[in-house]
Amino acid sequence: MLFKLSQDKSQLKEITEHLQEQTKDVVVEVRSPNRSKDQNALYWKNLQVLGDAQGYTKDEMNSLLKKSITESGKLKMMYLK
Repeated sequence: MLFKLSQDKSQLKEITEHLQEQTKDVVVEVRSPNRSKDQNALYWKNLQVLGDAQGYTKDEMNSLLKKSITESGKLKMMYLK
């Protein structure tokens, strides 16, 4: 059985209660984020370059991109200044 925890900590309590009912051994695996540290550094550097060109901070660019990504993972049309 695989559980994926989000930032919602109430999930952890529910999963813990469920696991206490099990008679099997439980293995917990911590997985790394999708991007490596190098990929993440490049992402933020690119946001800085794009933001500088458009008059945004890298954090503002990150927010704009988050809002522009659909649930399917595809980028919606994005209009900047």
